[in-house]
Amino acid sequence: MNSIIRHEIKTGGKPFVLWTLGLAFLIMAGMYKFLGFNAENGTDINVLFSQFPKIILAMLGMANADIQTLSGYYAVLETYTLIVTAIFAIHLGANAVSREMIDKTYEFVFTKPRTRIYILGSKLGAGLAYLCLFSLFNLIFSFLAIRFVGFENTIRTAIYLYALNALLVGLIFFSLAAALSALFNRAELGMRASNALFILTYILSVLFDITENPGLLKLLTPLRYFEAQDLLNGTLDLVYIIIALLLSMIFLCLSLRLFTKKDLKAV
Repeated sequence: MNSIIRHEIKTGGKPFVLWTLGLAFLIMAGMYKFLGFNAENGTDINVLFSQFPKIILAMLGMANADIQTLSGYYAVLETYTLIVTAIFAIHLGANAVSREMIDKTYEFVFTKPRTRIYILGSKLGAGLAYLCLFSLFNLIFSFLAIRFVGFENTIRTAIYLYALNALLVGLIFFSLAAALSALFNRAELGMRASNALFILTYILSVLFDITENPGLLKLLTPLRYFEAQDLLNGTLDLVYIIIALLLSMIFLCLSLRLFTKKDLKAV
């Protein structure tokens, strides 16, 4: 492990712990709330939610979901987990490119006898490691949460697939944030642009959920590349796995290329 990766892992340790604790709370508290939605308690929550406008249900991640079943409720819970993962991925990708400019340490780092591609590649590698760990903790916390509430785990395969889903979508936003941060001279503009695009994709995901025939809209909606119905049935769409990986590779290569031409004094 080179010194740059060690430095990045050390620097990103505290934020990672805080994000992971937030993830743990989201999954554990969310699954505990399932005790109130469970069909076995005699209350039909679906009747109540059926009176809500479909766009509201889509915004809450509840469109076409039976939240009184473990699978349906977990699908809704993972919608929020996916959002958290995407935002964390943006944070990782943008910081990998811009942290040195923001902290005013770029003169120290980039005067080392290493190419910019080597340095940024190491920083991106550390960020990817944290993203993979975050998805792994999503998997671990999910199994622990279901055991915590005392229900039989009938969705083991879906849990694995949802963790992979979060990782693939996170890779897209991670690499996109890195590319945008390398594109703009001012460090904060890359983060703002990444957040703006995330909000746009979230809006498109809501439109996707309320549209009967979304067609090509799905290509613009990474948050819906892998739909709940497929994940719960134990499948991942191979086409969108390839699309997610290709987009990630393109954005990462673009970030490396743009970074070699970036004016590091423009912060």
